[in-house]
Amino acid sequence: GGKTPLELLDTDAGTQQVDELLNKIEYGVYS
Repeated sequence: GGKTPLELLDTDAGTQQVDELLNKIEYGVYS
């Protein structure tokens, strides 16, 4: 942990994690 989303985007796995996180937020998992 401790990385910023932009740092995570430097890796394929990080990009996938960010996409999943954004999808969860979109669908209201965290709201």
